[in-house]
Amino acid sequence: MSNTTSPTADREIVISRVVNAPQALVFEVWTKPEHLQNWWGPNGFSITTREANISAGGYWKFTMHGPNGVDYPTDVVYHEVTPTTKLRYAVSGKDHPEHLNFSTTVTFEETGEGKTTVTMTTLFLSKEAVEFVLREHHAREGGEQTIGKLAEYVEKLN
Repeated sequence: MSNTTSPTADREIVISRVVNAPQALVFEVWTKPEHLQNWWGPNGFSITTREANISAGGYWKFTMHGPNGVDYPTDVVYHEVTPTTKLRYAVSGKDHPEHLNFSTTVTFEETGEGKTTVTMTTLFLSKEAVEFVLREHHAREGGEQTIGKLAEYVEKLN
């Protein structure tokens, strides 16, 4: 019997959702700053993009504005951008504590009838880092809210 569990499963948060929009549109909304500003972040958060070059080897520098008035400068470096199907990027920053440095892979899979399954897998440096962000930053809820905002936004465009 083979084990299908990822060897990094204890360091991952995986969030998946079916979005009622075609794959190409969902991918575009995830990779264009003019769209990202309309949905990125958990409920109550907004963003301001400082710079963006969303391509392999490119970057996205933005500040997430929390409902509590706190700003969270964030730097993303893209390692892979495969049009309409996959993004792979790292989130870090000189002011980020270790538990907020992570990599994310997002896949976009056409599921038929104009729907797309979006799966976001975030990989942390340690099991302790995952436990911390789940407990202190409510990372799963925040990720689910972010994908929920994506779904609402892209469905209005469709």
